[in-house]
Amino acid sequence: MTQGAPLRKRWYNVSLVLLALLAVWLIVVFFGEVQKRDDRTRAAAAHQRATALRADLDAYYEKNRRLPRRIELSVTHALDDPKQASNAAAPGYDITVDDGTITITFTPGQSKLGGKTLVYRPHPKDGKLEWDCRGGNVEDEYRVPECRNK
Repeated sequence: MTQGAPLRKRWYNVSLVLLALLAVWLIVVFFGEVQKRDDRTRAAAAHQRATALRADLDAYYEKNRRLPRRIELSVTHALDDPKQASNAAAPGYDITVDDGTITITFTPGQSKLGGKTLVYRPHPKDGKLEWDCRGGNVEDEYRVPECRNK
């Protein structure tokens, strides 16, 4: 019986180590999935903002038959001028409109999206704009389905 006690203690210690490793693995997987979900939500919010801008650019193009040169939007607009609040980007990204092309750049350091871009390009056709939202370097897993490259 004295030989069984050290063996049981050894198995008990091994079991504790395995249980601790399993707990660490579960925590890593859980937080990784939470971060992915947050990134997808952030990218979807940016897409919604781009969709609203596309409607504004469509109206501008129909009225002027040309695209605006350059517009920059950021969260500071909402703080400087309440009338510009609807044009401000949500925290976490900046928006540039250059010759009608909408570029959303995510703030550096923001997980997998940091420093990456979503690009929406207009293509004039029959007096209206058609949009391609597959540009930029954000991975497909974070994009809305209609803007994925696959």
